[in-house]
Amino acid sequence: MSNNIRASDSPLVERLKSTWRAQDGETIEQIISNVSKVAQFVPQMWGVVELGQNDFIFVSWTRHRDNKSDEQYVIAWKIALDGTLELASTYAKPMELGWRALALSLIASEVADGERDANLRFLHDPANFNFVTTPQGRLGDLLRQGRCTIIEPVGVDYLPKRNDKPAEKGWRVARSALGEL
Repeated sequence: MSNNIRASDSPLVERLKSTWRAQDGETIEQIISNVSKVAQFVPQMWGVVELGQNDFIFVSWTRHRDNKSDEQYVIAWKIALDGTLELASTYAKPMELGWRALALSLIASEVADGERDANLRFLHDPANFNFVTTPQGRLGDLLRQGRCTIIEPVGVDYLPKRNDKPAEKGWRVARSALGEL
């Protein structure tokens, strides 16, 4: 098993930046830019690593610009044998829904970890939950109308649907996080 890390100017990194899209059409660079404005998210470097027979593209990041510790996080995409790119970092799966989903997820983690200066205003703004659509309407709109409430802690999780068929997996807010609709 090799651990060969290649420079950030790799054609694979450029391919990811130009082709990968969230469900709402946002590029990874748009997501990173927007999340950096509202969450403690400071991108560090891009690269490619070989692990065994697989290549992974990654972006490393930290929560603080003046980070003097070893605190560093990585979001990785696996390059499948057919060349498709799949998000491999479970905690970052919300980004498949766009930047707001990732930002809410990261801010909720900041709160859980006791980080100072977590953006609670963003976390509690109902409009930021409109990426979730329910049979009754967009979640943020329902929250604003008082038709449902979010109970702490707030979280967005990727959960397989009950029959666990790959084509039927999807995003949903964990039921324990919602009050009545």
